[in-house]
Amino acid sequence: MVFSVTGNRAVWTLGPEYFLIEENRDSHDDGGTATVQSSCEDTTSLPTKEVRSWEDGKSKFKLMKGIPGIEPDIPLDREKTCPNCRYTSDHAKNPYVSHCQLFRLVGARGLWTIGSEYFLKEEPIGLYPDGDAPTVELLRAFTTVPVVTDMISWTDGESKFSFTKRAPGRPLSELRIFAEDDNRISVEDDNRIGDELCEYMRQVRQFTSPVPMTVDGKRIYDNIFTHSSGQKLSLPSTIDEFRDQLRDRLIAGGKHAPHSIRAFQRDFPKERGRFVLTHGDLHPSNIIIHNGHISAILDWEHAGYYPVWWEYANEAYLSKADRGIYSAIGVYPDACRFCATWMGKFDMGTRYIPERSIFCSKW
Repeated sequence: MVFSVTGNRAVWTLGPEYFLIEENRDSHDDGGTATVQSSCEDTTSLPTKEVRSWEDGKSKFKLMKGIPGIEPDIPLDREKTCPNCRYTSDHAKNPYVSHCQLFRLVGARGLWTIGSEYFLKEEPIGLYPDGDAPTVELLRAFTTVPVVTDMISWTDGESKFSFTKRAPGRPLSELRIFAEDDNRISVEDDNRIGDELCEYMRQVRQFTSPVPMTVDGKRIYDNIFTHSSGQKLSLPSTIDEFRDQLRDRLIAGGKHAPHSIRAFQRDFPKERGRFVLTHGDLHPSNIIIHNGHISAILDWEHAGYYPVWWEYANEAYLSKADRGIYSAIGVYPDACRFCATWMGKFDMGTRYIPERSIFCSKW
């Protein structure tokens, strides 16, 4: 939320351990941010550390670790205060113009643009999968798969934050489904992108595990049979234990007759072998295109070691231009039909999503 606005500068708190300073470029010099940092160090006995600094065409930014030591502006009038970021109409009287903007809200998640170069994502701890950072680190170290760079992740008592550099380009979905004719991707580019995606997924699936788990050894999420946010599974050691966990959840829901339970166990995909690294949420909105090539594959939070058929069953709705990918991930029509039959049938109850307080550019 906004912590302080003075002239052309603002300080935003990102949980209790990080804060962001933005200074509009029409300020006279760098003294403003230095003054804020000095104030932080002088007013508190806690040190602050510069994590990142950059500038774009409109502002200079500093991401700091520590606790701001200046007096915050505390809004009192709810009618004049943004419910997300606590920015007030009094703040708006300053010449400062915010370039920290709310980009998307999905459930209890908030995605923010920080200038033109960075994204910030905030979400409640434990409510969503968290495989993104360790998977990106693995792929960046051992493959040529394009992933986001400059990722920083941290948590506080309530939220998990991910701060990443934006990948250049636009989502593939915008160049296909939603594109005007003049902006629609060419057949030649689409075919080349399909070939690139196929090669990248081959690299991803070279990583295997004897048990289903995340890259850093934590419990995976089921995002096929339960609702879209998924539910954690314990760490099964075999595909049969994996199946039995899902079956037991079906029984616990109490909405299915015994013959349905037997059918679930009988028809569960039979493919065996080691569990392979799987994206788990691969669709055109998570594939960024720049100059006719894939510049990044995003959102690895569902990633982990899953049965070999999981990616196909979960992503069979990719467009026919992506059919080449199936030579990399395999084709499992029986598994796809099975998952389509049981998708969403696990009633795990409604999980409470608390009201979030994050910053935006309402005013």
